[in-house]
Amino acid sequence: MCRKMGGIFHHHRGKSAQGKEAVGRVINTADAVFCPLNINSHYACNMVKNACRKSGKPVYFLRTSSISTFRNALAEWGKNSQSA
Repeated sequence: MCRKMGGIFHHHRGKSAQGKEAVGRVINTADAVFCPLNINSHYACNMVKNACRKSGKPVYFLRTSSISTFRNALAEWGKNSQSA
C-alpha cells in the first residue's frame, strides 16, 4: 500500500534505549508516523509524540499493530494530506 501511494515504509524497532536521537532521525525522514499502542511502552509513545510535535510531523496512534489498522490509518493520512 505504501508503494501504491508513492511512499517507502520505514520502521524503528522500538529500542528506546537507543535514545531519542535514533527515534528523532526516523521521524525526521518520515512524512507521517504510525505508532501502534499495543506493542509500544508509554515511554516510547511519549517519545514519539514529542518528536512529532517538535518536527511538525503528523502522528497516528493505532490501537493495534494489525495490517488492517495500519492500512486504514494510512488511507486516512492519504486523504488528509491530499486535502491540505
